[in-house]
Amino acid sequence: MDDSKSVSIIIPVFNAESYLEECLHSVCFQSYPYFEIILIDDGSTDRSSLIASRYASEDSRIRIIRTTNGGVSKARNLGISLAKNPFLCFIDADDFVDPIFLERLTSEIKDAEICVCAKRRWDQLRNRIRCDRFPDFSGTIQSLASHLFPYRKAMRGVTGRLFSASLFRRGTLQFDESLSYGEDMKFNYAAFCLAEKAVFCSRPLYTYRIHNPLSLSQRSSVRVSAQYRAQRNCIRSLKQRAKTVVCRPNF
Repeated sequence: MDDSKSVSIIIPVFNAESYLEECLHSVCFQSYPYFEIILIDDGSTDRSSLIASRYASEDSRIRIIRTTNGGVSKARNLGISLAKNPFLCFIDADDFVDPIFLERLTSEIKDAEICVCAKRRWDQLRNRIRCDRFPDFSGTIQSLASHLFPYRKAMRGVTGRLFSASLFRRGTLQFDESLSYGEDMKFNYAAFCLAEKAVFCSRPLYTYRIHNPLSLSQRSSVRVSAQYRAQRNCIRSLKQRAKTVVCRPNF
């Protein structure tokens, strides 16, 4: 195993006592051991802090940072500022990952700056699991932008992927703390716009927990329209960026 690909895993936590133990267990027992967990306790008022402290006392790779509640974007930005390893990864406190999640992604990323795995999307109310479906991909951002359709859903979020720390040194890549929705997608597309090469792994290694499958239909039409408009703008930006990328050979 290659410790030159050590990972800083950023996990924001706010009142996640029902799920945090499962999340941390899935991360601590990875087959790939070279990582740290930066756990941002975003002002939790339930037992999340106690659960986090117990895991930290048993695993020295866990760092706990406690802050007043400022939202997930602020917590993630704080985690980014503290990360020291060559790769970053975001995991939500109510989700969990397969035991080979880090091993597979650190192996697949090679000379790319972003590596994305497929997700399982678990509808808890109906106890149904639906997996992302897209083909494997490894290539330049220019090539990805030209064949984006199968990957558009996977492009919306920031969990279930590795980011090279080099992306954060190329500009002001961070989460927009003024947004209450769509902040993941904006960050993700910004990262892809900075990258030169990306990898998509079709094997689902990350389980995303859907608490309320009806939430999309309950949103106002104005909000839904704004989100799709934001996605169109992000796609346009990525394709424009791809035109300026100096492509490296894809052997």
